[in-house]
Amino acid sequence: HYEEWSPQLSEADVKNALRRANCGGRTVVPLIGRSMRNQSPLALAARRGDLAVVNALLKAGAHPDKGECYGPCGSVYSYSPLMAAIEGRHTEVVQALLAAGARPNLGCTVGPFGFFGSFTPLRKAAESRSLPILRALLGGKADPNGCDTVLPLGLFFRGSPLAHVAGWHADYDGGEGGGRGADGARAAAALLEAGASVN
Repeated sequence: HYEEWSPQLSEADVKNALRRANCGGRTVVPLIGRSMRNQSPLALAARRGDLAVVNALLKAGAHPDKGECYGPCGSVYSYSPLMAAIEGRHTEVVQALLAAGARPNLGCTVGPFGFFGSFTPLRKAAESRSLPILRALLGGKADPNGCDTVLPLGLFFRGSPLAHVAGWHADYDGGEGGGRGADGARAAAALLEAGASVN
């Protein structure tokens, strides 16, 4: 995982980010402290689940959707802070990002405009088997039918959040307890209530 080499944000980094973000009320992205993957401080803090730093950066004007990117405008690869938080199962960070205006359907793209692959936050939550995060995303109006795709139009692979939830093991605990299979059933019910297609 990235934590092995990603630089930790020091107190000075945060203060510098806050100072740089205070530019006459304009919303800017603090650029200091980017890692070798070209991650923003917000993406690094979200991945680590550091809610205090996430809130400080958001309050200072960090854009909630600016995370990792390769190539001009992320044309090679892009990964949102929301996806980073979901990957680590950091529910409170996910909630903070959504409250700050993070787009609930902006996840990860590979290639120009996601030509080689596009991956959604909701399906990532299903993959991470976190029912609280799945609920938070649905509450933030994530598309219940948003699918991950590999190659244009999903020619190689196409998977929905509901399909992934259906594959949860019956005895898996997704964070809310209640006995065998309870979380899978709750997740499926939440997706269906939000309008997920069964086909």
